[in-house]
Amino acid sequence: MKPTFQNATDWDKAEILMQPAFIRVMDNLRKQIEKSNLVATYEEIKKPLPGYQLILTHEDNS
Repeated sequence: MKPTFQNATDWDKAEILMQPAFIRVMDNLRKQIEKSNLVATYEEIKKPLPGYQLILTHEDNS
């Protein structure tokens, strides 16, 4: 679902408002990944919307 805003300024305000929540979510996710045998990598994407993609791979310990 693509968010809709009246203008770019409203988009920027929403990004600033949501940043602390995003940081908390990512930190909690990082903590859980550290306890598992998964390896996380992040990739910045531009389409369909600007943002980040989390790529999880299984760490083989054998």
